[in-house]
Amino acid sequence: MADRTCTVCDARFEAQQPNKIYCSPKCKNTAGARLRRVRNASRTHRNCYRCAQTKPAAEFISPWHTYCGDCHKAYNRDWEPSAASRARRRQRKRENEPYDRGTRVQYLYGISPEKYAGLLAAQDGRCAICRDADPGGRWNTWHVDHDHGHCSGKRACETCVRGILCNRCNLALGYLRDDPVLIAAALRYVTRETE
Repeated sequence: MADRTCTVCDARFEAQQPNKIYCSPKCKNTAGARLRRVRNASRTHRNCYRCAQTKPAAEFISPWHTYCGDCHKAYNRDWEPSAASRARRRQRKRENEPYDRGTRVQYLYGISPEKYAGLLAAQDGRCAICRDADPGGRWNTWHVDHDHGHCSGKRACETCVRGILCNRCNLALGYLRDDPVLIAAALRYVTRETE
């Protein structure tokens, strides 16, 4: 092992490897940053990979971009969908949303869209727990509640389905892990008298 002097901070250190010239990773990073600054400052011109022209470095958005500013804007313009195509995509999504939701429910829980609508109608269009008519949540959709212990895996069978819940009640059951002991403990906690 050799005694060395760090090239960044001039500290003395014992080198484990023969080619080590920095006393710490911090000094190594500092030296790398200095070298990058010197290289970038000395590069007054760069090559654009799109138009294959040599241009001043100031015309590039950053030192890491390989296209000049004009080519970068043209590239984004070529790939940005038009307003008409975005509107068509949104319209298609709106038209197919109930179908997509129905097929997802059928795939995950084994119930048809008709059975899903029947379950919700049997609950008078309300949550099975809190009886709220608003499903809530980010997507404003009802959640199918099922017994997680009955079927293993991500998908459930038709017999696992217990009812339709609003977002809040579905989250509450999920946080309580569908455990009757935890649910009873939460009920005792909420209904206890204040001292």
